[in-house]
Amino acid sequence: MLTSTQASRPGPARPRSIGSARILQDLKALDDDWSKKDEACKAITNKLSKALAASSPLSHAALDKLQAELAEKTQACEAVSGHRREGANGYMIGVMVCLEGRKFAAVSGSKMPPDFATIAKRYRCQVIEEPATVEAVLKFNPLSVGGDQRAVQAIGKAWDDADQKWREKVPGYNNKAGTCAGAKLLGTGHLPGSMTELFFASRPNRQSHQQFEAIYRGPEAYAPVRVPGSGGWNAPPVQPPGPSMEKRVVMRRSTGETVTSCKTCQDTLFTTTCARNQRTCGGE
Repeated sequence: MLTSTQASRPGPARPRSIGSARILQDLKALDDDWSKKDEACKAITNKLSKALAASSPLSHAALDKLQAELAEKTQACEAVSGHRREGANGYMIGVMVCLEGRKFAAVSGSKMPPDFATIAKRYRCQVIEEPATVEAVLKFNPLSVGGDQRAVQAIGKAWDDADQKWREKVPGYNNKAGTCAGAKLLGTGHLPGSMTELFFASRPNRQSHQQFEAIYRGPEAYAPVRVPGSGGWNAPPVQPPGPSMEKRVVMRRSTGETVTSCKTCQDTLFTTTCARNQRTCGGE
């Protein structure tokens, strides 16, 4: 649900507070309101269906009243649905404060929920709608700009390979390269002073636990174990003594725990920040 990165480097302005938790809180508040109105619509729809199926149907006046009430409730529900994405159980939101102190916000996917944009602007974020592209990365990556052909080829291959896996529906590659929230933020060419991504799960799809696949690197004593009812896995607070290990595992996370980025981002986003000490914020 939550992935974050922070970087320390001299810059013209100190990064301000991100505000991603406030954006998520506002989205959840909207969704709670939508859920109440949706339940009211369902209740009237159910009442209307029972009335039409009854052996002694309601009068035309009573039916008209129910239909008018349903239309009113439906309109009220639609009025607060601008934060939702039809056909999806939620989306990633990302907020970044660059080294210049500017704030940016984005969501995963190709369609921007209008109410997300309204909320993000409320917290003085510049909303990024367009996906990142490999062409943009090649223009601000210092290695490719400097004419390093090996870097140009490696960057292009990383993005092409991720796109191919997305087209082939390889597990973990759920988004086309550049369309994830983090990719859109880093694709601006601005360097992150801090950046956070969170998953907004819209009702009725909120879950207390979800599974994800990740590469675990760490002490064997703290390796994730799939035990029914064990809940989510938490990283050890310190590096304890003992042998370490590295393996791909299926992990479970509880609400609020840190998880890895999607595989598309893992395979491509490093190209946006490599050789960062040779760049200034803004892509130059």
